[in-house]
Amino acid sequence: MLPPERPPHHPPAPSPKDFRTGFIADKTAELRAAVQSGDSDRAAQVLTETILENDQPFETTAADMTATDCRQQS
Repeated sequence: MLPPERPPHHPPAPSPKDFRTGFIADKTAELRAAVQSGDSDRAAQVLTETILENDQPFETTAADMTATDCRQQS
């Protein structure tokens, strides 16, 4: 038996990975803007917030942000 389908007015909920990907993309763009404007205090704040709010280890967050920056710059 097939599971019931969701009504069209209820889009599927985003997966945690989708949320994290959007979160990292937004924070990476915010960090890049702070660095490009020379605002090192804001850059440090964005980086700290991102690491603390992301539910991943520091290394994973840094790697995700680096990969995202490469994608955004290409």
